[in-house]
Amino acid sequence: MYQVRCDNKIIYDLRDENLKIISPNLTTEINKTGTFDFTMPPQNPCYDIIKKLKSIITIYQDEEEIWRGRVLNDKLDFYNRKQVECERRAFFSFRYHTKTIYFPRLTK
Repeated sequence: MYQVRCDNKIIYDLRDENLKIISPNLTTEINKTGTFDFTMPPQNPCYDIIKKLKSIITIYQDEEEIWRGRVLNDKLDFYNRKQVECERRAFFSFRYHTKTIYFPRLTK
């Protein structure tokens, strides 16, 4: 089960009809920062808490953090939905993902 949080407030949870986002798209690549894009309808109770360059978006899978980044851009579309673009920064990768190995080493 996936859950998306903005500054530790839940903005998406499949079990709650009010907490929904449209077209979430997480892109990750080896040795790249990774991106997360989604659209938030105005009916979402957390619609107003997303702040450009300040808010931290975190994605959880079964209570384990799998991605963290900050909001780079948020635009309103014709239907007043927020189109949000997030980017993972190296700072977050090293600080919060201590289990992940970024620089493989050869062992003898």
